[in-house]
Amino acid sequence: MTNAEKYTPQIAKILGNMIAVMCLYFAKDTDDYGGFLCSTCPLNGVCYDVNKLENFLGQEAREDD
Repeated sequence: MTNAEKYTPQIAKILGNMIAVMCLYFAKDTDDYGGFLCSTCPLNGVCYDVNKLENFLGQEAREDD
């Protein structure tokens, strides 16, 4: 077991409370107004939900992300 696996619930809670920081590091593109495009982020659809984040962190990574 890695530390990331062991501490997934805590990591998910931290990330879930830092949405603006997640966008900064994970979104790959911005719109015409400088806002981050959620569709370019691997966390799209899970970033606001700690339980979904925890599940996402426990999944195997995809090579295309």
